[in-house]
Amino acid sequence: MLSYGKLSSNKTGQFTVYLASDCQ
Repeated sequence: MLSYGKLSSNKTGQFTVYLASDCQ
């Protein structure tokens, strides 16, 4: 899943910024 500079919440409740170069 590609996210362009968007904030995603993890299971731990922390916010991580996923760049376009990150594929999950």
